[in-house]
Amino acid sequence: MRSIYASAAFLLLQTACCSARSTILDISTPMATATIPSTTASKTTTTFGRNPSALTSPGLGATAPPRGGDAPSEEKPVALMSQTVLVRVGCVLAANSGFINGLALGGKLVASKQAVAAVTGAWTTSAVAASTKSYPIMTTQMSVMASYFGGSMINGLLNPTAEVDWDSPKAKAPASALLVSAAFVLAAYEYLSRSANADSASPLLVWCLLAIANGVQNSWTSMLIGGNVLRTAHFSGITSDMGSFVGQMLGGGNKNAWKLPIFAALAGSFWSGGALSVFCAEKWGGVNCLAVSVGVYLALYAFFSSFNSKR
Repeated sequence: MRSIYASAAFLLLQTACCSARSTILDISTPMATATIPSTTASKTTTTFGRNPSALTSPGLGATAPPRGGDAPSEEKPVALMSQTVLVRVGCVLAANSGFINGLALGGKLVASKQAVAAVTGAWTTSAVAASTKSYPIMTTQMSVMASYFGGSMINGLLNPTAEVDWDSPKAKAPASALLVSAAFVLAAYEYLSRSANADSASPLLVWCLLAIANGVQNSWTSMLIGGNVLRTAHFSGITSDMGSFVGQMLGGGNKNAWKLPIFAALAGSFWSGGALSVFCAEKWGGVNCLAVSVGVYLALYAFFSSFNSKR
């Protein structure tokens, strides 16, 4: 069984990486090198991509000039987490979210179907259900919405500053949120594994657990790059933004052009994860596939922990 999980996890990671490879900003190494002046009056931040002035995100910054009157000082190289690495991590998590959502929305976990990675539809469905007095449907949709909200709130409690100063030589990646998401997906897996069959399991409990995991994930990735660039479990806004960016570029505005390939990579990864969930569920069963998602969260947590151990 472990070999099945490992094979599926490899396919999921490979799918995400392939969708991102041709679209994300390219740098030669996974870690970028920034320079931090020894004086506190001047600070040099990280630049990414081939054209820093056009492609660098506001959250990661371009090189700041010294303030007037400051004498040049000796600079020390510091290895930092690069934007490309963060985008690749975002693509893997977007694929994982799409994978989980595909299992739930495809009816591979319980007898009924429900989206757990986005709540736009749940808002309207609950409103219509309330108007038609379909209170069980309204309760279900509002519960999923509240779970997604609760997951985001958990990450907010874990990371109250909502930012990571990657330009600091002591920067740490706050990856504990990945363990929280893994725990909720694992809880859904354990519950379904112990249920006699899909008909006897409580669909609402499963959906709420998975919605919490996605809420934690989306909130966590959104803070990794300034401007909510890495949204990995909700794609209504990203779809709208991509359309806006294309229109701006056609009109001669390139201010947000650097975001377009990143958003396209995230969207492609989410779509690929959903498609992959169908094939994996047919071969190994939807419940077993949840263990793959847990493995992805744990693998990324180990990756960030390794980064932190070097700080």
